Amino acid sequence: MAFPYMTKKNETTEKRDERLRDAAAAMAEYRERETSIGVRMANLKALRLAHADHHPLEPMEHPVAVNKPVGDNARKGAVKKRTQLKTKTMGQDTWTKRKKDQPGADQFMAQKAEKKFKGVRKEKTA
Repeated sequence: MAFPYMTKKNETTEKRDERLRDAAAAMAEYRERETSIGVRMANLKALRLAHADHHPLEPMEHPVAVNKPVGDNARKGAVKKRTQLKTKTMGQDTWTKRKKDQPGADQFMAQKAEKKFKGVRKEKTA
């Protein structure tokens, strides 16, 4: 004959044991999956090395740098028809950006006190 307080304790112990078994099974499944992924990655690496043009320990020639594809919102080189020059404004050195649309019709666009403008070429001083 089982006492009521004993059955309740046994039920909670059984539930805990069941949760532990489920967690152990899930961990075993996870390890098996990770191992299979690791084996697949090792096989892919071996295939890559087998088809490589050079030995992995030999130094590789560095490819020539190329510009990124058009439309990636990254500028290559300086902005055209704009220059910057260092000027003095109220006794402080500032960088002034100049727009050159037409000959003789230059337009000053902006000034910065601390750093140069990025991507704008510097004017040659005489």
